[in-house]
Amino acid sequence: MEVPRLGPDQLRPELRIPLAPARGAAAALRAALTWLVVPAFAEARGVTVRAAAIAVSAVVVGRFAFVEGLRPWLLAAAVMALAVLAARAVVLSVAERRQRRFQDAWLRSQTDALRAAWFEVVRLTVLPVPSAASTVWDAVGYDLTRPEDVRELRLRGCCSIEQGR
Repeated sequence: MEVPRLGPDQLRPELRIPLAPARGAAAALRAALTWLVVPAFAEARGVTVRAAAIAVSAVVVGRFAFVEGLRPWLLAAAVMALAVLAARAVVLSVAERRQRRFQDAWLRSQTDALRAAWFEVVRLTVLPVPSAASTVWDAVGYDLTRPEDVRELRLRGCCSIEQGR
């Protein structure tokens, strides 16, 4: 599977994982049935379930509709909608499995790109040395755009060097 690799100027922490690329008929089918632009499969499944519930309700209403002339049309429309929703559920399932494989490869590719890139550190969190007395709540965050945080971090570094850490 070919994974597009982004350049260092495009790498940002808020960068979302893109939808797995598809070509030809698969792309057209996925676009027509799922309407996905981003990998939001849980939302798409929810829409499918709600639409199926509406279609089933239409079948029930169609069976007992008071207007005789509307029954066949309502039933035909509901059955057709259920068929499209069944196809949508299958396409969503296949697309989601493909997305899982793609995003693993995509994340590995982006991780390699980040490791090879230079970027400025603006904020960081210092975790304590693991011990019985330390917890994750003992972590300290530093914003390197604030001079007092930089001063405190430098003092912390000097103390750590003196203590042999």
